[in-house]
Parts: sequence; C-alpha cells; structure tokens
Amino acid sequence: MQSSARAVYDYVEEWLGEDLTVTNAQLVSSWPWEHLVLLAEQWPTPSGADLDLQIPPVVPGELRPVTAIRAPGAMRRRTVSSLLLYAPAIVVPADDLVQDWYVDGVRDDEARSALRAKLEWLARIRGLLEGGTIVYSRRLPGDEWISLIDGLNPDLQARFRVFDDMSWSDWNDAGWSWPQVSPEEMLGINRAVGSVMGTSLELVSRGAGQALSLEPVESIAFDRVLNGRKIGDGRLTALERIGEFEVPDFSLKVEDLMALRNSDDWEDWREALRAGIDMVTNIPADPAGAKEATAILTDHLGRRLFKIDKTSKTSRALSAMRSGSKGFAITGIGAVSATVATGDPTALVAAGPAAIADPVAEYISALVKRRKNRAVLDVLLEFHHMR
Repeated sequence: MQSSARAVYDYVEEWLGEDLTVTNAQLVSSWPWEHLVLLAEQWPTPSGADLDLQIPPVVPGELRPVTAIRAPGAMRRRTVSSLLLYAPAIVVPADDLVQDWYVDGVRDDEARSALRAKLEWLARIRGLLEGGTIVYSRRLPGDEWISLIDGLNPDLQARFRVFDDMSWSDWNDAGWSWPQVSPEEMLGINRAVGSVMGTSLELVSRGAGQALSLEPVESIAFDRVLNGRKIGDGRLTALERIGEFEVPDFSLKVEDLMALRNSDDWEDWREALRAGIDMVTNIPADPAGAKEATAILTDHLGRRLFKIDKTSKTSRALSAMRSGSKGFAITGIGAVSATVATGDPTALVAAGPAAIADPVAEYISALVKRRKNRAVLDVLLEFHHMR
C-alpha cells in the first residue's frame, strides 16, 4: 500500500481504536460535530510526489490503465468499480484520500453523509490497495500544473503544451462540442484540460501504465500528447486500432460490482485481456501483422466476452441490472518504418539533439529496444459509450 494511503488508514484507526470496517465507518459519521471538525482538521494530506514515485513501471504484458476520473464521489466510486470488472489493476487520482467532506463553517447532514461514504469505500477497497489493484496518483490543481510545466525543460514543455494550440474545430471534429468561443476562452479551456489530464499523461509517458480514456475529451488529450501531432517533424505514427468490443454495462451498487469482479467469468476475462495484449506484442509491425493482432484479440477476448454477455442476459438478477453496453477499444502505437529499418528510437519523436530528454521519448525508446519490429509498442484503451 502506498504510504499516503497507509497514513489515512492509520489516522482513522487511531481515532477509532480499532480497524476500519464498513460498520464502524457508519458510526463515525454520527460522532459529535466537534469531533468531526477535529478529524477533518488533522486529516493527513496525501503527498502527491510520494504517490507518483511509489507507482512502479509496468512489465511487458501487464495491464494497468491510468485515467483521470472527474466526477463526484459516488459516481467516481462506481466508475472505479466498473473499471475493475474489466481491468486487472487501475491508476486513479487520489480523491479517496483527500479530506473533501468538511468545509470550514459548514455543518449539515451532507458532510456526514460524504464522510460515511468515503470511509465505507476505504473499508471495502483496503485489500485492493494492499494488493496493488488500485493505485493512486496525485491530482494537480491548475495553477500548480502550469507552474510545473513552466519549470520543465523546453522539449518536455512543448509536449505538454500541445493543448494550447487546439482550436474549437479540433475539439469539435473529434467529437467534443460546445458553442464557439473566442481564442482567449479557447486557450483557457485547453489549459484546464491540461491541468486535469496532466498527471495521467506524465505517468503514462514514463511507463507507469497504459492510457485509458473514459470519454472523448480524454481520448483526444491522450492522442494529442502520445500521438505527437504538431510536435517537431510529426514522425510519430497514428494510433492503430487493434481491437474493439462491446462490454456489458451494469447499473449496480458499488458493493455488487465489487462482488461481481470476483466471479470466475470476470477473472477469466481479465486474464485473457492480459494474455491477449502480451501475445500481440510479438507480431511483426506491418499491415498483415496489424490484421493478425486484431484477429487474435477478437478471438481470444471475444469468446470470454460472449460468455460474460450471455451470463448477464440469462441471469435474471444481472439482466435486471444491466443498463446497456459500453465500448472497450484497444489501440496500439505501431512501429515506424524508419525505426524498424535503422533502430533509431528518436525517429518516433521530435527531431533534435535534446529530444531524448523528453520522458515520452525515453519511454518509447525503451519500448523500441524491447519490442523492435513488433506490431504494438504500447496500448491506449477507451472505455465509454461507442461513438
């Protein structure tokens, strides 16, 4: 368990005088208000730097999606539970560890309810945190993220500043629409996206996991930075789609989703996903290889999904709770022909002597050395309603 997460559990259990459970989490919210104020005021603030440093890099074949979940507490917890049906492990912002239920001077039932939900959730997921199934990343406020970018070397600044030149039509063409705004307002929107996505992008760029988009905005943002458009000579290849599946979507409570995760069908699916992605990394990087990779994933994963889909439709209980389907799309960054021919990993990034100082370039360089001539260097996942 990451040290910042451990500190929160230790702190709460010191107040309780016993281990945190769902039952005593409910009791805490009924404590006298002055006790809850002290609990909030002394709550250990997570160390963002420590959280990120304690995320080990993934090994070949390991699937650990990284995403920035922007949602209120209840919706965020349900999203995490739903993702854990499909992914062996995930990296999400550390909102669960932050004291966000009490605001100075506010006293109402809503604060007690928010505290109770947070502690119940922490009690339920403790084993997942201890086993590395849920890993937390920091969330940088906008000003802090901009300040961080300003302190980076010019090459890395350029990569993360790609949001700045996104136009209204760029976003609109990619599927995220709103009324047309002025260039100044557009820049503000672009910077806001960068501040939300920044931590996830940085983690993916250094190999802590694979990019996961939950909505078009995130898909565009990941593609913008990892795909390298408008950076240097733009030799980074476009993302190639290697698999796309419709997966059951359930309107279950968090505890029911977590219980469903442990069923044999879902464990088979997650193991198949890991093995399938590992298999396609050994396929040559050419059009025939891309076709073969798609066929393998469709066959290897499709059969498991068919079983899950059939179970969810034939089970009366699950069928009643099924709310539809979501898209689970897997894309891969295909190797560039120049890289295959020359073995030069800098062909994948902006040209220039300082290019390798960019962590994204270093990450891709390591992947090229390990998987030269392979069809897939890395994966980008999308998990949202099919467009």
